[in-house]
Amino acid sequence: MNNKTAIKWNHTYQVNTKEIKACRVLREYGYLLPQEGLALDLACGQAGNAFYMAERGLTVEAIDISEVAIDTVNNHSERLKLDIMGMVRDVETKGLDDNQYDVIVVSHFLNRSLMPEIIQHLKTGGILFYQTWVKEKVEEIGPRNEGFLLEKGELLHFCKDMDILHYHEEGLMGDTSKGIRNQAEIIAVR
Repeated sequence: MNNKTAIKWNHTYQVNTKEIKACRVLREYGYLLPQEGLALDLACGQAGNAFYMAERGLTVEAIDISEVAIDTVNNHSERLKLDIMGMVRDVETKGLDDNQYDVIVVSHFLNRSLMPEIIQHLKTGGILFYQTWVKEKVEEIGPRNEGFLLEKGELLHFCKDMDILHYHEEGLMGDTSKGIRNQAEIIAVR
């Protein structure tokens, strides 16, 4: 496990007092979720996506490098009696398990080398919800390292062999005080 990364995220989740909620693309298009099946919340943090999906009847695996985050997820899901299994895993070095998922949600995490593996772990007909930061940002939020920021149209390229249900990326066009800026999002079916 990448110890520096784990330490960084453990500290982040020890001091985080933000409301835990699902990413925008999942909240806005949650009606596309199947009524049952196995879902993955990848790089889940405090698992707002996992809780959202479990509350809608899915069995969810929530994976993150942070032990602190996963302990919180497992305690909270047990208390709420939701079908979420939180697991500590460094997917950047170990990849994903052999499971096939009906749904995979990724928000605010980017590792380009994992994209083919993420798509491969979707069942045929499985749906990907992906939302993360872009280089063309209006505000100085999100990662500073450009390696963690999407190029224009990059999510479309990653999902080029999938059926695209939704894609959104506004960049710096028009009145940048309006709209959904700083991130791109896609919903695609394998």
